[in-house]
Amino acid sequence: MGDELLFHTIHRLKAAGVEHPRLEAQILLSKLLAISRTKAAAGLIPPLSEKNRFELENLIQRRTLRCPLPYLIGESEFYSLSFTVTRETLIPRPETELLVDWGLGVIKERGKVMAADVGTGSGCIITSLLVNAPEAQGLAIDISLTSLLVAMSNASRHGVKDRINFIQGDLLSQNAQEQFDLILSNPPYIPSLDIETLEPEVRVYEPRLALDGGPDGLDFYRKLITQSLGALRQGGWLGVEVGIEQANLVRDLFKSERFSNIEIHNDLGGIPRIVCAQRNDTSCA
Repeated sequence: MGDELLFHTIHRLKAAGVEHPRLEAQILLSKLLAISRTKAAAGLIPPLSEKNRFELENLIQRRTLRCPLPYLIGESEFYSLSFTVTRETLIPRPETELLVDWGLGVIKERGKVMAADVGTGSGCIITSLLVNAPEAQGLAIDISLTSLLVAMSNASRHGVKDRINFIQGDLLSQNAQEQFDLILSNPPYIPSLDIETLEPEVRVYEPRLALDGGPDGLDFYRKLITQSLGALRQGGWLGVEVGIEQANLVRDLFKSERFSNIEIHNDLGGIPRIVCAQRNDTSCA
């Protein structure tokens, strides 16, 4: 019976065009029934109550309509931590972990730092950073109050809430008095017209506010890079995630504001994914 239920779920997801139907079927069943994914994969599934059957059918139907799996189960893994996600927050992506790796490298060199996560969303970047850097302090900024509440919950879940100040605001405009050693951001960077070409999981379900980077996808970089000059301490770093074919354009924006030591880092697929730069004396001369 357990095998039949697993195969039925896999078949429904596969027919709907879900990319990894077997894996997602295992995750759905393990989450719904509070069993390990190993047991779900082996078909060791206990008999379902009527309530379980109703809930499973609801989950399958929503997934066949291409609602992303993390929204269905309410969480997503990032940097080996589990984060609550909602329809108001962008789903964390594996490539964004590179931004955390780079930030931790900066902290290792500079020691105790004040770090800011601009457009924090679920809080996955700043929370992962502080979990792995016990001496660091942080600021999480987002224009969405709902997202900030999710970020606060995740920071509390992982024991770093007392080291993060949460502020509702548009980029760094609400925090002009603070000075940072490190600013990180995964801003909206998809050109407005390109959003309609994305897969339905993104186009229909993820918050447009976290996706739309304006006509050329660079609106938020222009604002953030300019604002960061006044928010970074001498020698402080700004690192941002970028979309495909945006790295050189963002590098040029850093150059136009006279940042120095500009670096571009590739993700595991060889795609330029992170652009970072340093504020120094000549930046503000």
